Amino acid sequence: MKRLHGVIWSLLGLLAAGVGWTAGGLVGSNMGRTIFAATLTAVALGLLARRPRVALLAGLATATAASLAFFVGRTTITPLIAWPVAGLVIGLSSLALLRRPRARVAAVVATPLLGLLGFVLGVVVTAFAGMAANDPVLAGQFLWGGAAGFGLLTIATFRVLAACLDRVPASTGGAS
Repeated sequence: MKRLHGVIWSLLGLLAAGVGWTAGGLVGSNMGRTIFAATLTAVALGLLARRPRVALLAGLATATAASLAFFVGRTTITPLIAWPVAGLVIGLSSLALLRRPRARVAAVVATPLLGLLGFVLGVVVTAFAGMAANDPVLAGQFLWGGAAGFGLLTIATFRVLAACLDRVPASTGGAS
């Protein structure tokens, strides 16, 4: 049953980021798409944990940080820096969902790294799928694939950390 919850959380993360990327297209820029995808991923994490206040806080913090990181990245290095920054902010703002210190430290370290890995894998998979299908439209949507991969691995990472590292031992009388 726990595996099913992990799969559902992962798929909802993929869906939230994909919908965010698509909704951000209404704004008409990659900045809007990046912000919407990262923000909806943060909100989805809080809502999946049944903590609407955390969802609101994480969404606002992620939108603010991703906007700033995208703007700074556009003028200095690359706007893609917004993805690991968004992952870090999601990890930091969702610490209230975890009880144990080691789970919190792992979340702060793993969420941005695996979120970025999800972004890169999503880009690669989408680009190669488009090339294999000889479909330039699909290959051109590689950033959408990256956003979906970011959402998938960010929420999956948090779910795995919560399940594995945040357990309360049975001897203390707590339930997980």
